[in-house]
Amino acid sequence: MQTNVAGTLREQLLKCPLYISRGLSKYTKNVLLVTSKNAVAEAISYIGSTCHDVKICGIILFPDCKKAVIPAVHIESDAGKFIIPVLDYEDIIDYPDARVLVYLEDPASPQASNNHFAAIRTLAGIVESFAIYPEIPNTLWYTHPQPDFFRNNSRKLEYSYEAFSDAESKAAMASMIKGIITGDPGFIKLPTHRNYRFPLTWIRQGDIVIDGGISERLLEVVAFAQAAAPNGKVYAFEPEPSFFQQLIKEHSNCELKDLISLQNFGLSSVQGSAHITANAGGSRVVSQQNENTATCRLIDVDSFVREHNIPRIDVIKLDIEGSEAECLHGAQQTLRKWKPRLMISTYHNSYQDLLHLPGIIKQYVPEYKLYLLNHFPNFSETVIYAIVEP
Repeated sequence: MQTNVAGTLREQLLKCPLYISRGLSKYTKNVLLVTSKNAVAEAISYIGSTCHDVKICGIILFPDCKKAVIPAVHIESDAGKFIIPVLDYEDIIDYPDARVLVYLEDPASPQASNNHFAAIRTLAGIVESFAIYPEIPNTLWYTHPQPDFFRNNSRKLEYSYEAFSDAESKAAMASMIKGIITGDPGFIKLPTHRNYRFPLTWIRQGDIVIDGGISERLLEVVAFAQAAAPNGKVYAFEPEPSFFQQLIKEHSNCELKDLISLQNFGLSSVQGSAHITANAGGSRVVSQQNENTATCRLIDVDSFVREHNIPRIDVIKLDIEGSEAECLHGAQQTLRKWKPRLMISTYHNSYQDLLHLPGIIKQYVPEYKLYLLNHFPNFSETVIYAIVEP
C-alpha cells in the first residue's frame, strides 16, 4: 500500500492517522471479523454487546482457513441463529464501509500472538486502519506519553526523517514519533514484511553475514543460513556465557551447522570486556557488576574480520540491546570497504537511536539508501535497512 508523504516531519505529525484502535465504537454499523475458530462465539458476543444495530458482514479465520474449506460459520446466541460467510483477506476490498476487527484469542499465549501478528501484518497491506480487541497484555503495548519528545529533539529528528529514501519509511518514522508523543501504539504504521525480510536487504545465496544478537534460540540464525546456502556463512554473536552454552547444544543438532559460526562475543567499538545482564536473548551492557550480571568479551567487527581473514561482508544485522551505535563505530572499515547491506534495530535507548543511527550510517557511507519499518504494533522491532544500490 503506497503512502504519499511530503513536507517535514513536523507537518506529518499533525496528520498521522490512528492505524489501530482499541475495540469498536458503539456506532459501528458494519464489521468484518478477523479471529480464530475458537474465538468466534466470544467475538460475536463482544460485537453484539458493544455496537447498536450492527451487521457482521463476514469472518476471516486465522491462521489460514480459506472460505473454500469452510464457506460459512453457524452461530446460535440469545439473539437467534446466524450464518456468517467466511471470507479471504482479498475479499476485504469488497466491503469498503465495514470496520475490520481483529479479535484476539488468549492474547497472552505465544502461539496465539504469532497468529495475531501474522493477521495484523496482512491487514496492514490491505486497509488503512482496523480495530483490535481485547488489548494485548504486553508492557511494550502502551508507554508513558512523551509530549515533548519532538520539541526537545526536533532538529535531529528532522535530519533522520530526511535521511530516509522513500515515502513509506518517512510515514513509518512519523507514525512511531506520534506513538511516542501520545503513548499510543495505535499510531504506528506497520509493513507487510516480517522482521528482517525487507526484500532489498534480505540474505542472498552465498552471502557472508554478521549477525549481532541472537534472540532466545537459533531460529533467525538458521533462517539466515538457509537463505545464504549452500555456500554462504553466518557469523552469529551472543555475549552472555550461559546462554551461549545453550546455543552450542542447539547448534550441534542443526542441519546447517557448517554454515553457522557461533561467537561468544559482544559487538562493540573496541576489543575488551564488559558486564552484561544475564538475560538470554536480551543481554545488555551495564556499568556495574552485581549478582545479576555476567562478564563477557567484546570485539569490534573490523578486528574480527581481519583476525579471521574473512574475504568480505555482505550483510550486517544488529539487535544488540542498545549497543548498535558502538558496533557501527567499530565496523567503519568494513562499512566503507564492502558497503554491506544493513539491518539495524533502532528502538533501544529510550528511542534515542532514532536521533543518531541514521547519521552514523551516513557518516561512514554517504551513498547508503536508508529505509525504516516498524515490524510490530508496539514500541519495539523498529529496524533501519540500508543498501548501496549498484
